[in-house]
Amino acid sequence: MIFEVFDEKKWDSILLRIGNYDFYHTFKYHFYNRKSEEAPILIVYENNGTLIAFPFLKRSIDDECSDLTSVHGKVGPVAKVAKSTFENTDFKKEFEEYLIDHNIVSIFSKLNPFIKGQHAILSGLGEIVCTGENMYFDQLESEEEQIEQYSKSTRKKIRRLQEYAIVRECENDEEIDFFIKQHYRNMERIGGSEEYFFSKEYLKSLFEYEMVNAKILFAVNTENNEIMAGKLNVQTNQIVESEIGWTVDKYRDNSPMAILWDEARRMFKNGEIVCINMGGGPGGRNGGVMLGKRRFTKHYIDFHVWKYIVDSEKYNALCSEKQLISNSDFFPKYRS
Repeated sequence: MIFEVFDEKKWDSILLRIGNYDFYHTFKYHFYNRKSEEAPILIVYENNGTLIAFPFLKRSIDDECSDLTSVHGKVGPVAKVAKSTFENTDFKKEFEEYLIDHNIVSIFSKLNPFIKGQHAILSGLGEIVCTGENMYFDQLESEEEQIEQYSKSTRKKIRRLQEYAIVRECENDEEIDFFIKQHYRNMERIGGSEEYFFSKEYLKSLFEYEMVNAKILFAVNTENNEIMAGKLNVQTNQIVESEIGWTVDKYRDNSPMAILWDEARRMFKNGEIVCINMGGGPGGRNGGVMLGKRRFTKHYIDFHVWKYIVDSEKYNALCSEKQLISNSDFFPKYRS
């Protein structure tokens, strides 16, 4: 049986039944990160003890057709299966019938590299493409194993910062305002896209949200009590997502983000957490962002996206001739 869920209480209750989900799968993340023309939808499959939930943002194409897309982040399906070996034949059949019945033309989803079983669920449905890598702290490693991966310059930098700086958590609404202000300033500086401009309402909601454990960490200069840098980390079950981060302009040469990474690694280490996802970066391993992260860890994991054309006839009809012959990886092409 396949059914749809649109409300927060039922959506999150299904995730809790499954247990193995990430921050990006929750209703609140979808609600606050949707665009005006997008509607959060959770498609749920349940049969003989197997439960699969797949969150999307649904968009109208015209009066008849729609498509499904992925919220920014690492999503894909989550599941609780009745048997140790999963066979997706029945799910595939019901899912395809649902998509056709609801006039869904295409689907795009960013998959979550830290949740096992997604490729098996999607087997035989569209294509899965590796688009890059993420870096992460392996939280099952010992303190010594993790520190050994730090570059010499990073260890020296942290020791120097610890002489005049501390790390503490965000304490009040005023500091959330400051965090948002600096986040916007950083996004404008680097030319970040609209989807990265998170609101204060969204951030405040995270601290009241029972589905996650959100912490804003500040690197503070103890000589003048000024905040030098900030970082949002969100723990959900065994995964910590390192989200927004910035450094105040006047402290950029001090590299205070180093002690925020180091403290997050220490803070989220309780035997149950398996990783802190540091994300990727433009340019891959040789890009400046990932080169910076490589000074802390040597762990990489492939990042995949899923593309599925449900109705090729309608899909092709929606594309212009130029879009159809384009070599662009943009999907679906009719929205390029």
